[in-house]
Amino acid sequence: MRKIADRTSIERLATLLSLNDPPISYHLWVEQPENIPTCLALAPNRRNPKVKKALDKAGCRLWKS
Repeated sequence: MRKIADRTSIERLATLLSLNDPPISYHLWVEQPENIPTCLALAPNRRNPKVKKALDKAGCRLWKS
């Protein structure tokens, strides 16, 4: 899992994934009624370089519990 710092970063990540050719599939969870994105899920992948690049550009970091 990776952790994103704020709302802007998760929205930027969604945009970066959508702009790939072909677009990278994801699902963005949005809390209601606040309309705040809280989680973005990707299908399992084999460390696709495009996914890693988008995660890095969006400022994601490895989440350790």
